[in-house]
Amino acid sequence: MGVKARRSAILRMCSAAVVAVALAGSAAAPGVAAVLPTADPIGQIDQVSVEPGGVTARGWAVDADAATSPIIVQMFVDGRAFTMTWAKADRPDLAVAYPALGPLHGFSLSMSVPAGPHTVCVYAVNAGPGTSTSLGCRSVDVPDHDPVGQVDRVTAEPGRVVARGWAADPDSPEPVVVQAYVDWRANALGRAGEARPDVARALPWAGAARGYSVAVDAQPGDHTVCVYAVNVGSGASREIGCRRVTVPGHDPIGNVETVTVDGGRVTATGWVIDPDTAGPVIAQLYVDGSSTMTWASTRRTDVAGVYPWAGAEHGFTLSLDVAPGAHRVCVYGINHGPGASRALGCRTTSGPPFFVYGSLRTGQSGYHLLAGRTVRQTETRMPGLDLYRRSGSAYPYAVPNEANAAGVVGEAMDVTPSLYASTVVNLDRYERYNPGLPPENQIYVRELRTTREGRAAWVYVAGPRQAQYLRSVGILVTSGDFLRW
Repeated sequence: MGVKARRSAILRMCSAAVVAVALAGSAAAPGVAAVLPTADPIGQIDQVSVEPGGVTARGWAVDADAATSPIIVQMFVDGRAFTMTWAKADRPDLAVAYPALGPLHGFSLSMSVPAGPHTVCVYAVNAGPGTSTSLGCRSVDVPDHDPVGQVDRVTAEPGRVVARGWAADPDSPEPVVVQAYVDWRANALGRAGEARPDVARALPWAGAARGYSVAVDAQPGDHTVCVYAVNVGSGASREIGCRRVTVPGHDPIGNVETVTVDGGRVTATGWVIDPDTAGPVIAQLYVDGSSTMTWASTRRTDVAGVYPWAGAEHGFTLSLDVAPGAHRVCVYGINHGPGASRALGCRTTSGPPFFVYGSLRTGQSGYHLLAGRTVRQTETRMPGLDLYRRSGSAYPYAVPNEANAAGVVGEAMDVTPSLYASTVVNLDRYERYNPGLPPENQIYVRELRTTREGRAAWVYVAGPRQAQYLRSVGILVTSGDFLRW
């Protein structure tokens, strides 16, 4: 006979037994059967819990054909081993839901089963007309005699690591010992006796006082931290988790998150902490040799989440006025106690864009306006223009002289920060500007001017020598006029 056939036969025998009991007792009160929507029994599994070597199912079951009398419930494990009991435990909530049937319909069924995964199914055995009903199935994992647990987190603090989690041993009602190792050498012991109601809900047999917190001394640097639950009684000790952590030294640590330049002022933001103090430390901003400093005391809960030992007051915002051009911006954390001050990060910022002529894609071209019409005059090429970022333009940017109605068309060109200094040198050479000579000896002079979009940009304007030459040939240009031939 197969498993299903055996199970059906058992259920039929149990149904017959219940019917016999019901017939031997008092007859059902008139109208009682009408309180349920079906002649079949109903009920549910409230909970299936496991413990070492066993499983327990709890719930309720009623059958209107049995009136207030209990019915039999039957539990199968993996469709084979089974046990049964009367559903007669007190359930006041059922008396509220079904007053005519009374409260005595709760059940608790336990079975011994080997360690490992299992499927538990519970049936309510029918009494009178109808058929037996499945109350459902649950998948469970029955523990063996080895301890269980996990590492929830490992935090690195100055000079030590702290491991936190939970552990329990099926053979002991008392807190178990946990052992934390750093790099499989240095170790410390602790007891898993802290409150963990979440563990009690998941593993009722374990109880609620199963949390642990174990600290181990550790030198600065990277480490592997492993935690073991020490066995009690049968079974063996077990590793319950490992983590990689970095223990801070005595130098400050932190990060430069943003560096912006706006209106001649550079601003840096970020955070910094010093392992030797939980209080704020000083952050210092350097820009091309100039500096300013402030206490890093802005609240940063995200930093506190990663470094709980440091607290949250470690954010900074630093600003410094700067001249136009490219700049090297660095922020330092100033040391407190042992250790040394440390650079948290550096950035190179670009200066104002350059005003150039023509298309950046095809090279550099000169144009001028005659009678309101744009005329191409020259076209030259400058290597590396594809490394620049075009930022847009308006035409024309400048009109050198109202009398001859000549002007220049062009566009503004941003330069990536790493190329800014070399771009200045290349354009100076191309435009025949020597920053080491006085302006009166220049053909062109580099000046910072405002474009029609309101942006400060470097432009090359006619120097005194160039203006004198152009006037000598009848072109009315004065020193400082923006003109490219």
